[in-house]
Amino acid sequence: MNAINRIKHYFWLSVVFLSAMSLTILVIPIIPQQTGELSALIAIFFWCVAFLGYGAVFLANRRRKEFLRRRFGRDIQKNFRPGIFCFYSNPFAKLADTAAIFLLLLFVGILCTPLKNTYFAVILLSVLVWTINMHSLFNSRTFRILKYKYKEK
Repeated sequence: MNAINRIKHYFWLSVVFLSAMSLTILVIPIIPQQTGELSALIAIFFWCVAFLGYGAVFLANRRRKEFLRRRFGRDIQKNFRPGIFCFYSNPFAKLADTAAIFLLLLFVGILCTPLKNTYFAVILLSVLVWTINMHSLFNSRTFRILKYKYKEK
């Protein structure tokens, strides 16, 4: 497996795991309060997929840096900010950024109404967490390098 494919593998694994993390937020209010074992199992699953998702992000970033050092002799740092501070850098990021901004404003608005104690707020929180994670991933340096075409020597 060449370096770019390895980076892609870790990147898309992080998307899957972070999506699963966001989906577990939806399950939490459905669980009856009396079942402590099931609540503990869901909490363990949440933290495991969160750890695996952010671990895959870390590994993809590490592989990206190794690839750049091998290919160019250095990490290209010029004119790049961390993904959390970049907006609208590509079509995927445009969708994630727009949704994240809209959902953040909607979530803050919901917190000021009686709807804050409904399942709608939980759905909104889950989608907001997912869009913020996707915003960071799709604006990242790692995602930008996935488009790079090269022949491995």
